[in-house]
Amino acid sequence: MHASSHPNAPPVRFRLEPCTLAEAQAIVLVPPPSAPFIPSSSMPQPPQKQQALLLLGHSLEYFRQPNRQLAKGARIHPYRITPSRRTDMHVRWPAPVLAALPKSVTPVTL
Repeated sequence: MHASSHPNAPPVRFRLEPCTLAEAQAIVLVPPPSAPFIPSSSMPQPPQKQQALLLLGHSLEYFRQPNRQLAKGARIHPYRITPSRRTDMHVRWPAPVLAALPKSVTPVTL
């Protein structure tokens, strides 16, 4: 994964490392198989495979509210965001993230 503040700046590489929910800076939320599909303009038809959500920022803070309820069968995978080491040849995508990606999406590292 990479991020950059300016289009001409070199990419800043980072990785997701498993951690406790209290330490999490990102959460992969895998909804239960029984979750209803809500169509949108970018996805008018239901996917063949269950879709995971990557929660960051405000959505992560909303998720952490004490009155938040998690649907039965939903799974969460907390991660901290850390800079990649220069010796990394590529980002190792966590298994839950890879498993939840549709076949049409291929994770890319630059």
